Amino acid sequence: MAEVLRDVRIKLGELRDLPVIKGMVAELTTTTQNIATTVNQLSNDMATINTRCSALEASNIALVARCQALEEVNASLGQRLEQMGQQLLENPTNVVNMTSLHDKIERLTQQQLRQEIIISGLPSVEGVPITEMIKKLGTALQAPTGPTDIVDTYRLSPKPDAAPPLVVRFSSAFIRDVWIDQKRKKPLLTASEVLPSLPNTKVYVNERLSAYSLNLLTEARAAAKPLRGAKVWVRRGTIFVRKDGTSAPIRILDHDDLARIIS
Repeated sequence: MAEVLRDVRIKLGELRDLPVIKGMVAELTTTTQNIATTVNQLSNDMATINTRCSALEASNIALVARCQALEEVNASLGQRLEQMGQQLLENPTNVVNMTSLHDKIERLTQQQLRQEIIISGLPSVEGVPITEMIKKLGTALQAPTGPTDIVDTYRLSPKPDAAPPLVVRFSSAFIRDVWIDQKRKKPLLTASEVLPSLPNTKVYVNERLSAYSLNLLTEARAAAKPLRGAKVWVRRGTIFVRKDGTSAPIRILDHDDLARIIS
């Protein structure tokens, strides 16, 4: 009988300790859940870091490709300048028009931009790579882009209160012309059509012009402005002016051609 009573007392003691044990188990369960949450968060953070590293690696590859393209342009221009210098040495009696020579060099520079477009009004979006943004723009223009069509993409220095212009270099001038033609078919394009989260602001897609050609275009527009019905446009890097609805287009290749607009 004494043993039975002792066993009962032991069991009663265990029952009194049971809530404490349950509390400890609950605490351990909560701690385990917290650890699992922390591990999941760390896993997500690692995935984000890996994604950013991949983006940085892609940007580095793009920068290397851009540097190589610039080196090729510089080499081409250097060869052309050497040829011109050699021609001058071989014909020292020729009178050289330095303005004309400068214009020729600038036209060569413009030819190097034959495969590029410049996009204005399309801001950056965190988490959306530039190449993905370009593909979405191509979809909006119905100008789909293949995996090897884009050679390089980068942004220029930002303008006040505007998104930095975006430059795209394609693998061929043909693809660039397709994009320009598709944009002409859609004169009004908004950023929200490219990505719904973007504002309903205008997006412009134009041929990439050298600083010289851009200045020439500005002067051509200024010269044509007083003419009623005049039209100025760019086609494949060349500036054209039509003085009215019936006149033939005038090609503006250099500053000398500007006089033909008002003649």
